[in-house]
Amino acid sequence: MESKQPNPKTFDFKTGVTVETTNDKVTATAQNSNKTIQSTDLDNFSYAEHTEQRMTFVGVLSRMFVIGLLLVILNKVLFGKLQLESQAIIIGCTLMGLAFVLFLITVIDSFLELGITNNIINNFFSNRGYYITIGNKSGNNIEFITELNELELIKELETKIYELKKSAVKNDATVIQPNSNLDELKKLSELLNAGIITQTEFDQKKKQLLKLN
Repeated sequence: MESKQPNPKTFDFKTGVTVETTNDKVTATAQNSNKTIQSTDLDNFSYAEHTEQRMTFVGVLSRMFVIGLLLVILNKVLFGKLQLESQAIIIGCTLMGLAFVLFLITVIDSFLELGITNNIINNFFSNRGYYITIGNKSGNNIEFITELNELELIKELETKIYELKKSAVKNDATVIQPNSNLDELKKLSELLNAGIITQTEFDQKKKQLLKLN
């Protein structure tokens, strides 16, 4: 009986990656790349949370300090002197002071290995999502990143990948089976020639293998 083939389906992710599944292959298309895996070559499917930092903590502190300094300089240029009651001066000095305090925290955090600055960057200055791997038996995997709120779509893709893999295994078994029977007949012929089995036993087994009952 012929096994039912999985229906083709396309998965569109918000990161710009499109994964198209057909009966015989999986194709992932991004802006500058295109990669295909045949169903017979599919291996494992995995996903894991992924964090990609947009900037370092030192970069954040540098920007805060520079912005604060520019506000102070702007106040000096516009009014010819530093007016301490000016809103620009208050904001500028606050940013520079905060940058200095956070720099001290960075030094202490680095010395004690507390991971405070790393947590701040991961929570406020990073892109978070899932790193997807569609395995290829040859090692030429399909890999891409999705957004964090696309877990349901990822699980749907995982189900489809394993459907394709299972279907490919069944099709391979159907093709390989006749060859396996021929190999068995050769072994039986060798046993007959060696006198280990009788002609009657050989004929009975042959009929079973060839379904000639």
